[in-house]
Amino acid sequence: MKRFLTTDRVLFGLALLAFAQATILTVRMGRTEGPTTRWYQVGDTLSGIRALDSDGREALLSGGEPTVVLVFNSSCGHCEAVAPLWKAWTTAFGEDFRTVAISSEPLESAKAYVDLHGWTADVWTVEAGTLGSPEHGLTARTPWIFILDKDGVVLAERHGQEIAEVGALFGADVEEISGA
Repeated sequence: MKRFLTTDRVLFGLALLAFAQATILTVRMGRTEGPTTRWYQVGDTLSGIRALDSDGREALLSGGEPTVVLVFNSSCGHCEAVAPLWKAWTTAFGEDFRTVAISSEPLESAKAYVDLHGWTADVWTVEAGTLGSPEHGLTARTPWIFILDKDGVVLAERHGQEIAEVGALFGADVEEISGA
């Protein structure tokens, strides 16, 4: 009889453990995740993102012509590292293409940073936005480069240090851009 009591206890313990695991799994699966950053990729559209241009007027990234978007933040150490590359590219090709340097900083701060580094680009700003917002998805990764078609659809996106490769997509001389 004692043997049955031990077996019953073991079975009861296993049943209790299975019930606890099932409950935990149900609770975890029922949770909704909070907002997350959505990174823009090739094929996504940035046309709905509202920004302020260098005159403080509302502007859209779907400007009717292909656009190079340079995303930066003045407190980003990586932005400092790529700033000379961006200067070389914007000096050589910035006037040949619609080039927008965009940040989530106040407009005057963004302009001062672009001027400090000598980039030939229009300076725009967006609100930083909340986690999960389109604006946050655009400016959360810095330095970052987007190439948009005339409708604001992402044709290419890359880390800021790859400006030479982005230039090559436009037929620019990679060696001239990278200083090689």
